Amino acid sequence: MPARFEYRLDLQSWTAPAVASRAMRNPAPEDELALAALMDSAYRGTIDYHGETLDQAVEEIRGWFREGPLVAASWVAERDGGLQSGSLLSQIDDHVLIAYVMTAAPFKGRGLARLMVLQSLRSLRGRTSEVRAWITEGNVPSERLFVGLGFARV
Repeated sequence: MPARFEYRLDLQSWTAPAVASRAMRNPAPEDELALAALMDSAYRGTIDYHGETLDQAVEEIRGWFREGPLVAASWVAERDGGLQSGSLLSQIDDHVLIAYVMTAAPFKGRGLARLMVLQSLRSLRGRTSEVRAWITEGNVPSERLFVGLGFARV
């Protein structure tokens, strides 16, 4: 199994780049199944996929809602009644963690993950000084996304 590396961003010195607006909202518990389907679509066939089922994705999302989600700083992009992308954050002890970044397979490569993470980071300004993320070694799209936004590998 590949190693995972921690990345950090100092929000106090971070400048948010401008982005185009899009229909975004905070996730809600009633999105559980839609978030699980998004997770399944986003991770299937990637370095972070290890044969998990949709039922396991439902359990993962339920766990996120149970274990300290930062819903006000988590965002999803929705269009035509379906979730296209999302950034789900958690509070773990005194750390803010970008727990999941997901874009449904048909919408990858359009900048949606970047938009979701940017919106999450904007939501955190003034509320925390640092944000963390764990990225699997070899997950080049995530590495590019986070480094491009100013995160540094620890």
